[in-house]
Amino acid sequence: MTENFGALIRAAREKRGWSQEFLAAKVGATQSTIDRIETGATRRSRVLPEIAGLLDLDIPGMVRPAADKQTVPNFVRVSYVLPVEIAKRIEKYKIELGVSSDDEAAKRLIGDALNRRDTFREVIQRLIDRYKLTRSMREAAGDVIANHPLVVSMSFTDEGVKFTMSNGFSVIASPPGKAIINKPSGDFYKYHADDAPDWADWMNRTKEWAEADEMDF
Repeated sequence: MTENFGALIRAAREKRGWSQEFLAAKVGATQSTIDRIETGATRRSRVLPEIAGLLDLDIPGMVRPAADKQTVPNFVRVSYVLPVEIAKRIEKYKIELGVSSDDEAAKRLIGDALNRRDTFREVIQRLIDRYKLTRSMREAAGDVIANHPLVVSMSFTDEGVKFTMSNGFSVIASPPGKAIINKPSGDFYKYHADDAPDWADWMNRTKEWAEADEMDF
């Protein structure tokens, strides 16, 4: 494999307007796998022949699959007619991001806007769901909370990942998919035991009076 093969993959992917997540979905890998291949951190991977086939690239010594997948799990193609002003703003945003694809710029812009509408419970739920899929808390944190606009700090501990929300609430998420929530005061946030999400630690459950709705934190 040539030294710059990762860069060739990135260039070919962006030329098609595909995000790393989209390419990963097409070959049955994770976004972090694609990133490691493109940065050169990974030199060998079971998905390289399929990636080469999808992007029309040659890898010496490898036979690439000829057929392209027609469907991509978890992705839906949509089409919108946009006002010129919005299209210009997306183009400006694309340049600021340094990406070559309008689709990628629009995906990131929409994703950021939707993330800002999240409740904190939804953020934690997606993190836990991602962990259960990848079995890696680091990878799940990188995918869900590393660049989330409601997360102001993040660090890894022996227990898992600790992060702080924009309102001062802190969360420690750890295997096997549990989370502990602390209020800015340091006290444990309390759910009524009957209404607590599955991932809520026992310290966040009570049989007595519970906190207000999760929209408050």
